[in-house]
Amino acid sequence: MAAISKAEFTALMSRLLMKWGLSRAEAFVLAEMLYSGRTVNADELKALTGFARSTLSVALRRLEERGLVISGRRGRRTVYRAVPRLTELFKARAREILEREVVPLIEMIEKEPGEAARMLERDLKQLKEKLISLLTK
Repeated sequence: MAAISKAEFTALMSRLLMKWGLSRAEAFVLAEMLYSGRTVNADELKALTGFARSTLSVALRRLEERGLVISGRRGRRTVYRAVPRLTELFKARAREILEREVVPLIEMIEKEPGEAARMLERDLKQLKEKLISLLTK
């Protein structure tokens, strides 16, 4: 990725990933791995990120649980590779927003009287339909 600097890429990608529910450490580690495009070990990630080994361990475990990183052995070392699954990550976040925020808001607003409530209810229902459409593609 020569057209964009590593610092720009990791900053933008990390910000995006945090908006989609990853912790700061998870987002930064994944962004670094996506930029490098290669298999790395914990020592290399420590040098790339500056994170403590314990922070890396937790971040890598969580990324692996989400299917965003896979691990394997290279000799005596564990190595990690990023799996670009951003669409799935985005869909998971969209599903969470739909179920935890949009649907409960619609249920609350439906009980409220007044034109302002009806306008908000229509808007939320449109958002719900768009999210459902996105999730079923």
